[in-house]
Amino acid sequence: MDHSYPATTARPAVHPGPRGVSVVIPFRRFDGGLEEAVASVWAQRGVTAEVVLVAAGAPDRDTLRAERLAAKGPCRMAYQAAPARGAALARGIATAGAAIVTTLDSETVLTPHKLAADAGIVAADPRAVAVCDLERTGPGRGDGGAVRWSFDALEAVRGGALTAHVASRARSLPRHMTLSRALYGRTTGFDTALGAFADWALAIELTGLASGWVRTPRVGLNWTPRPDRRPVETALWDASLDLHLAFLRNGDMLATRFGADALTFLKCAAETVVVSTQMRMAWAHMDDRATFPGHVLTDLRALRAALAAAPGTPRARLEAAYAALTVPA
Repeated sequence: MDHSYPATTARPAVHPGPRGVSVVIPFRRFDGGLEEAVASVWAQRGVTAEVVLVAAGAPDRDTLRAERLAAKGPCRMAYQAAPARGAALARGIATAGAAIVTTLDSETVLTPHKLAADAGIVAADPRAVAVCDLERTGPGRGDGGAVRWSFDALEAVRGGALTAHVASRARSLPRHMTLSRALYGRTTGFDTALGAFADWALAIELTGLASGWVRTPRVGLNWTPRPDRRPVETALWDASLDLHLAFLRNGDMLATRFGADALTFLKCAAETVVVSTQMRMAWAHMDDRATFPGHVLTDLRALRAALAAAPGTPRARLEAAYAALTVPA
């Protein structure tokens, strides 16, 4: 694959505000994990940090407990009826008071110097996106130890190659990005209809605006998955649908800039979750049509429209939408 794409358009610099960071934490229930996440924000050193708790479809009892927790330190509360992650993050960013923003899950805690390192990166370059390596701990590992995810590859690419890298590697990107509110304001924001891949959709868009991804030198996040996750097959198809919707949100830009390579990005990203025979058949059909650049844009728009119109479970919607692409006009 040719990665010698044009560089992104230069943007005028924006000026950072005070050295403070708002950390948006959506939640649907109140538990010990949420308390630990909030405590890890308040324990940050070298930076002023506030928590923005977003009650995203949480029961009244859990919301009340979160409000009591919020009263114990620098914290703002926001309320979102829809449980979608994208909607909760968008509401949280709108509520945040600091010039620099980031996100956090109730399964994840920050190491003590994480936000100070992020703030230093953004202060030095307000168009930079700060990320850090993540360590996974908890049950489910054969050796019982921690596993580290490193995101150093993000620092090695710029311009169009960065967009290509991000758009084709949904599962290998850090879930939590730190950026200035000024840079976030140049985007269309978190998509309120998206779930787990709302961050990825924003990351793809940011590759055309940010100067680059800058990684902090130390592990900044520790993630402990909850033991009560949904059955794997159900979760995978839900994730696949969300991934497709996140990718297709940027479909016009990707098809226009990269042509047939945009289809390769979609396939690479989708294969990290789950695929079906019908999806592979449709991809082959789209590849055949991609010899004419305009067909890539047409097919991605058709796929997005078909997904929006298709009823049923996430798997049924994906199968029906891809099947519609292979029916002769």
